[in-house]
Amino acid sequence: MPGISCVDCVGPAFSLMKTRLFQPFRFGFWSRIAVLGVLAGELSFNSGGSKTGHSGGSTTHRIPHSFPHGQASAWIAQHWHAILGVVGAAFLIGLLFFFISSVLRFVLYEAVLRDKARILEGFHRWSEQGFEYFLFRLTMVIPYVAIALYLVGWPLFKVLQSGGGGPEMFAAMAQLVGAALFVGLLGVLLATVMVLTKDFVVPQMIFEQVTCIEGWGRLWIRIRNEPGSFVGYILLKIALSIGALIAFAIAMVITMLILAIPVGVMIAAGVVVFKVVGGGFLAIASTALLAVVIAAPLFIYCVGFVGAPISVFFPAYSIYYFASRYKPLYDELYPQAPPSQPL
Repeated sequence: MPGISCVDCVGPAFSLMKTRLFQPFRFGFWSRIAVLGVLAGELSFNSGGSKTGHSGGSTTHRIPHSFPHGQASAWIAQHWHAILGVVGAAFLIGLLFFFISSVLRFVLYEAVLRDKARILEGFHRWSEQGFEYFLFRLTMVIPYVAIALYLVGWPLFKVLQSGGGGPEMFAAMAQLVGAALFVGLLGVLLATVMVLTKDFVVPQMIFEQVTCIEGWGRLWIRIRNEPGSFVGYILLKIALSIGALIAFAIAMVITMLILAIPVGVMIAAGVVVFKVVGGGFLAIASTALLAVVIAAPLFIYCVGFVGAPISVFFPAYSIYYFASRYKPLYDELYPQAPPSQPL
């Protein structure tokens, strides 16, 4: 049956966000939402969904550009075990966080819907469904990454190999541009599938314990019945994400300005300590490592804390949109009053 429009869901979602976070304000609940928003990937603004590291850009550990190809190959051959170790460790860590985010997606959804944010308890309760969701995401992401590496990496290698120009250089550049456009369009399709899965398949896994494939089969029937409505849902969500990103950036700047005072005090204290102990590489390195260990989690927590309203609003937006199209969710969102007893 046709449900309410995506525009009509914005007001109720905003009201639910205010109820969960501000009426009343609960620091513990807000902090748990902060953790869930970061680890479940709600604050990615669909920028990759994925929270993988960037491989581009210049770093201080690259092989100097003055190295001839022979020396570069020799350097790689000499350090291949270290390179494989770093790549393997990064892959395993990324895989672990990918699994954690898959399970915590259910915990975050339950926190918004049922006002119950218990991270460890929810992780144990939804680990089976989360693993199913994790496998589904892997089957989507791994082929995409492989296709992107092949279509973009091979012409990029030919561009670098061609050197200074010529017809081979221009042909490789044209192939690279075409591959990049195709990979970009494929990425948009993948991101759309991921958004629809976490917004409309995850609720079916919560209420009926279906698999992702079964949930997608049911969702596809609804999409075919209302294609324009679901397209409008995605487009409005993109527009709302842009507005949320701007508001989040402003809030983060204000937060960083507030935190600049204690950070400045810590830096001044570190300078004093260096002068007392006489500096030295070991003292500097250990202090810098300690600062990173303390500052990195603190910064991530601040990001989640500032973005908590976003982490609640967008699941609430999907809840109100899908509730009128999915009866189990509707019954929980709008519970019927028990029948009155006769006098």
